[in-house]
Amino acid sequence: MYKNELMNIENIYKDIKEHIILERSKILKHIDTTIVEVLSKKLINEFGSGFFPVRIRRIRKFYESYLIWSAVPTELSLSHSYE
Repeated sequence: MYKNELMNIENIYKDIKEHIILERSKILKHIDTTIVEVLSKKLINEFGSGFFPVRIRRIRKFYESYLIWSAVPTELSLSHSYE
């Protein structure tokens, strides 16, 4: 193959790769939003208010931030804002 053809293939590859990464990110965000909304409705039906999507995202963010539970200060509660 000629050098120009190889460069063209590399550019095409990079373009396709960027599109795949972008679309994958959009799909994951949509799935996450849909799951949180469905989970929120189910928790509210079972336990009452307090499980709005924003709160579930905060709980998740808290959990992801403190994967080592022994590092969580005992005086914290889930009512604190973590954004």
